[in-house]
Amino acid sequence: VAARIASPHPIAQTAFAGEDSLALAYVPQQNEGKLLIELRDIHTGAVTQTFGDSQNGARASVGVSADGQTLMAYTGAEDLCESCPSSHHGQLQIHSARFTLWNRTTGATLAKSPKLHILKTASESFDLNPWDIKISVRPHLEISQSGNAVLVTYPGWNEPMDIYLLHR
Repeated sequence: VAARIASPHPIAQTAFAGEDSLALAYVPQQNEGKLLIELRDIHTGAVTQTFGDSQNGARASVGVSADGQTLMAYTGAEDLCESCPSSHHGQLQIHSARFTLWNRTTGATLAKSPKLHILKTASESFDLNPWDIKISVRPHLEISQSGNAVLVTYPGWNEPMDIYLLHR
């Protein structure tokens, strides 16, 4: 083990950002507000940069181009369903699924995606569900090596894969 980096939040996904940094995306926890993607120095564990959307923060999915210069993260608007019946209380509800690309060096936003498809599935509860609650499924995102494309998939579901291209 060359380094051990502690995190104050449950980690959803990580990616190397160059040779000396890690990009960390966190699992949203109830009442935490806007989460941000953190870049941490792999030698010290210190946060060196943060990235997020001004409205929705950033969470759950992160990727970095092969050269370490383009950072991608999920910036969708979502919450946990507080008005659902008690058996479904706290289920993920996505209102707008999106991703954002940033220039890692300058922190400038390169692009924001249009709204992505929101996959909704029936509740996993086996009891009768008179409210017909649908559970949102967060998309899986992967950035290309060049940082010019993002692949959007829904692993485990029979949904088409979408490829978004960044025109620079």
